[in-house]
Amino acid sequence: MGAVVLLLALASAPVRAAAVPPSCVWTIPAAAPKLEVRGATARFIWPLGDAWFRCARSHGGTMKVTFFTRDWNRSVLRVKTIERVSAGAEESLAVSQLCGAGLISELRVTVVGTGPMDRLLFRTPWQALQCFRCPRPPQPELGWREHDPDAPPGFLTVLGRYDDAFRKCALAAGGTLSLGIFVGQSEIEARTRKDASFILNGLEKTPAFRKAFAPTNLCRDGTWAGIGYLGTGEFRQLTLGDHQTLELSCPTGL
Repeated sequence: MGAVVLLLALASAPVRAAAVPPSCVWTIPAAAPKLEVRGATARFIWPLGDAWFRCARSHGGTMKVTFFTRDWNRSVLRVKTIERVSAGAEESLAVSQLCGAGLISELRVTVVGTGPMDRLLFRTPWQALQCFRCPRPPQPELGWREHDPDAPPGFLTVLGRYDDAFRKCALAAGGTLSLGIFVGQSEIEARTRKDASFILNGLEKTPAFRKAFAPTNLCRDGTWAGIGYLGTGEFRQLTLGDHQTLELSCPTGL
């Protein structure tokens, strides 16, 4: 009987309501959100009401601004997330940090609010990000040629050509261009390998070249070979895409 009385007493006890966050009065921002790139800096600007921001943040609200980039292959990379600590703050990153080492061409910012700031949900359109001084060149040419009449018998020839106006611009900016040969045991390995088995330097000196190779020199590392441009500075614009591959006719016993 005592247990029944205890249960009844607990059931009739008042239930404490969960704490409700105080209402912070929303203030319409003085200006629309804006992402701009000026000189060497990309900046996100969205001035919010100071009283609302301080109230919402003091009760656990957060506002996070994230910078994203997209490259020529339309692959998206999250570069950095910055938490805003004051209503009028401007989030910024150096263009050099956004461009990195990739072939970046576009920039976007997203805003995500949590808790009392959950009404902050916004993203900018993708906009152009100029990471290179020289205009994007036409697609370069690069390929293998077997049975080249101008090469020694049995040799393989690599032929390449790229835009000369771009070459002059990139060369003036201090870049260099090399040919990488990527040898592997399979076509996939030769096509996607990142570290070159052999490197031929000095391709920035001419927009067209022809180089012959003895297959036996390549067969020591595998039975497939890929070729691709390796650029620094502005010449990085020529390095897009997988390697051009060829199955090697390797003598047995190597």
